[in-house]
Amino acid sequence: MGQDAAPFGAPEAQHLALGRACAARGDLATAEVYFRQVGRASEAWADARTGLATVLLATGRVREAEGVAREAVEAADAPEAQLLLGQALWSLDRAAEALTAFTKAAGGLPKDARPLLLSGHAYAQLGRPRDAVKAYEAATRVAPRYAAARFYLAEALIRNGDLLNASSHLNMVLQLAPGYQPAHALKGDMAVKIKDQRQAIAAYVRAEDLAPLPAGAVQRLGDAYRALGDVDLALFAYDVAIERDRACWAAYMAAGTLCETPRDWPLARRYFKALAANPDHAAAAREGLARASAIAASSSTDAAAIAAPRTRPTRFTAPPAATARSTAPIIPGRGAGTGLLMGPQQGTRPLASGGLMPAVPAPGSLPWEEPTPPKAPDLPAAPKPGTPLPSTRPLALPPSQPANPKRSSFQLGGTAPLKPQPKDE
Repeated sequence: MGQDAAPFGAPEAQHLALGRACAARGDLATAEVYFRQVGRASEAWADARTGLATVLLATGRVREAEGVAREAVEAADAPEAQLLLGQALWSLDRAAEALTAFTKAAGGLPKDARPLLLSGHAYAQLGRPRDAVKAYEAATRVAPRYAAARFYLAEALIRNGDLLNASSHLNMVLQLAPGYQPAHALKGDMAVKIKDQRQAIAAYVRAEDLAPLPAGAVQRLGDAYRALGDVDLALFAYDVAIERDRACWAAYMAAGTLCETPRDWPLARRYFKALAANPDHAAAAREGLARASAIAASSSTDAAAIAAPRTRPTRFTAPPAATARSTAPIIPGRGAGTGLLMGPQQGTRPLASGGLMPAVPAPGSLPWEEPTPPKAPDLPAAPKPGTPLPSTRPLALPPSQPANPKRSSFQLGGTAPLKPQPKDE
């Protein structure tokens, strides 16, 4: 462990300090070792359990994190421990219990917006959208420049149909965090809502340039291309959506119906045959196959023209007019396509559920007050016995960035890849 090694016989408080320092620089494995060396009889026990729970959450061991966080709460009932307990419970789909923990944490951390933000997530999971909006609003009052709170507030307002207020908060998110990909995707969803297809394409393309969109958002991008008559880009979008999620059945259906033409009916049959693999869509697939067969029987299109493959685009592009205002806020109620310019902005996230409310990221991956987390301080050498120890105030782990999903070659009728599950030890 080099410079991180504690001298033989070092007090347990020093293990706590070293664990925090390792966690602050992202060395979670070493931090865990130090936190576990603090015994129950030590005065540092509660703080060490809090640090260990933070590491366990960050590494996906949610059930163990819940138990460790409960030990920290029982030892000292500190608000940070309540916050960690709530995060673990929320990750385990126990939103009601999580809400209780978040409420207690908010009482002990009146100037911290995180408990309020997470309370909003819990309310949303409990099907209480109005309370979710209130919690997110409270978080923005505590921290006006807290981009994550404004982003989730905008989502909740969209879901409640309040597009005007949602656009105001989304515009501020894009000003605070111009490179926040989820905000660009949400902007695309808002444009779809008001039927501004050019604005939707521009926003989705900007989001895709920052990070791969989920299948549902790419399928909606294909729908926007289709509405503007761009068949090649629409089919490309549907194919990419299927590559990213083999169970994106809406993309199979949309691509199949788009190909119901004298030229493309063979493609339509391929999409509908793949769609037929899902029993819920088998009837619609059979109807699509019948339509494609009817087109083939009555078509006089030259066989060579039918066999000629379409030119597959290599990337998504936005219409020139939309690209020029791709950073313009959407102003609901002023007509589709206006996109009134009101200054720079960027940032949305795709809606993983296929609706207007994306899945909430796991605790530890949320963008906090600043768009870019501050650099962790260099780890100091292990203090010698008898020297003053660092502050026992818990150090926050830097937000982790989810890895981009792997892309696979498009194979019609393939099976959806298994979604990785959090480790649970």
